[in-house]
Amino acid sequence: MHPKMKHVYVGVDTHKWTHTAVIINCFSEKLGEITIQNRPSEYEGFLKNIKAYTKRGITPVFGLEDTASSGRELASFLLKKKKIVTQVASSLTWSRERTRPSPTRPTATMPYASPASS
Repeated sequence: MHPKMKHVYVGVDTHKWTHTAVIINCFSEKLGEITIQNRPSEYEGFLKNIKAYTKRGITPVFGLEDTASSGRELASFLLKKKKIVTQVASSLTWSRERTRPSPTRPTATMPYASPASS
């Protein structure tokens, strides 16, 4: 199995009041979407929801859009839980969405580096 197939990719669009996550596989197929309130009390449930998309041997990789401090608490929570977290510059996600629009392609922020190479 290719190393990228051992992960699902969770692109999180962070905002002041809510966070929206889109879960995709290594083929950019959208598996699901989750929106939570931006409250630490919601984060444990968020992880439980993500777990539904991870079969045995599959681990999530989280890519959080860089939007000042909106996602800082979520990123800290994920890191404390020993999750793979990467920051994605919002200018890169904007340019990717603008240059390759597609109704079938999720607009999630996807980590650009595979965990195996980091």
